[in-house]
Amino acid sequence: MRCSNSPKRWPAWQTEIDAVFAAGPLTADRLRKMPILHATAQETLRLYPVAPMVPRTVIEPFTFAGCQLQAMEPVMAATGVAHFDPRIYRDPHRFDIDRCLPPRQETRQPGAFAPYGFGAHTCAGAGFAEVLIMLTAATLFHELEFALADPAYQLRRTYSPSPAPDKHCRVRVVRRRG
Repeated sequence: MRCSNSPKRWPAWQTEIDAVFAAGPLTADRLRKMPILHATAQETLRLYPVAPMVPRTVIEPFTFAGCQLQAMEPVMAATGVAHFDPRIYRDPHRFDIDRCLPPRQETRQPGAFAPYGFGAHTCAGAGFAEVLIMLTAATLFHELEFALADPAYQLRRTYSPSPAPDKHCRVRVVRRRG
């Protein structure tokens, strides 16, 4: 995992969060005024989708990649496959929030972004989850300063069952802000 733009974006991200909190209590309207935080949440969900695979049932028999699937057969649909497609995402294994911001907006292509499933079966709580992710992140980063416990740590992924940082990824609170 490579993070090319997080150090240069950090001051803008922190400034965005602090400016919103300075205006008063955090509201849904104020959350919408944080495009950098929203892009960070989207890029995190692209790399670590909530539902990387979802169970489905075949309705009509069909053949896929030489495999015959019968009606009523259970299958798993991998919703996050497109998240790593280099035809959609430039350098797809790199954490890059600019891909979620204008002018690129790579996540807005049809079928490119499905962290909560896709189609008619998208998680009903997807919008609420995004608000909670942003609210939690904004509050934590407004109130606390964090650092990696081991500054030399290189991010590695594990799957248990969803993708996540491995067990050696440790964060510590440096100080309380404000």
